[in-house]
Amino acid sequence: AEFAIVKVRATRIRELARLGPYELLVICPRETTGLARSLLTVEQGNTKVVPLSLPVGGDLGKLWFEQIGLPWACHSRQVDLLHVLYLGPPLAKPCRTVLTIHDLIMLLFPETRRSLRARAYTRLARVAARRADLVLADSASTKKDVVSVLGIPQERIRVVPLGYDETFRPVADAGSLEGVRKKYGLEKEFVFYIGGLDWRKNLPRLLRAFSTINTTRKLAIAGRALSNNRTAFPDLAGLARDLGIQDRVIFLGQVPEEDKSLLYSACTVFVFPSLYEGFGLTPLEAMACGAPVVCSRASSLQEVV
Repeated sequence: AEFAIVKVRATRIRELARLGPYELLVICPRETTGLARSLLTVEQGNTKVVPLSLPVGGDLGKLWFEQIGLPWACHSRQVDLLHVLYLGPPLAKPCRTVLTIHDLIMLLFPETRRSLRARAYTRLARVAARRADLVLADSASTKKDVVSVLGIPQERIRVVPLGYDETFRPVADAGSLEGVRKKYGLEKEFVFYIGGLDWRKNLPRLLRAFSTINTTRKLAIAGRALSNNRTAFPDLAGLARDLGIQDRVIFLGQVPEEDKSLLYSACTVFVFPSLYEGFGLTPLEAMACGAPVVCSRASSLQEVV
């Protein structure tokens, strides 16, 4: 999972480096530099990695990087423009700042900030976000949330939709499709979901709906619960047993990147009943692979799909 995340970020950085004749600095914690450096094409003369050593680890180290280390690195290197790729910009802007906001999950869903530390961090992020010179939102739905929740004027927000990676394309090779079905114990026709397993993804409703359908097809659910906290992650396996469909539901666990296109291409239909998405990239990936998609109309999904 960490490798996949860094690969995506490296792809974005390489594309960004092609856009103009400027020096591009990638400022990151030193702990991530080894893997990032192996993926970044730093030999392109205009792209450099700037690793910062963290004085402490964990959440405090993250906070130090965002609020002290990052502004200091920008000042010392006379950075003209800082682009922060998530909702964690420095409170004291070191220069003109662009902030990408993918979603406002931690502001709209109280269960994601139950601890005092999480609530304090959220309040800090809310104040810092208002100071950005420009905000990029993944969707018109996210832009609407940024205006209503953060109070940032519309004229300082631009909608820039996400794009799917070029590796997501229909797979027609029968041997490859049969191989991925055999790997995960799937039959020729199956319903597929991949994504988070938290309550926001609305999977208990998916299981209840699936239990009302008279079919021999299996429902394959890919993803991993990040904790046993039932406030955040429902007991899906227990609910499947209670509904009497445990034999028709297969939990695939964490699926490697190279299997995703195969599963999208092999499935009969892809389902995505999420209640809130800043963009909803997985249905877009599924469509890129030729899968029929059934999804909710919530937040950005109707806009994207």
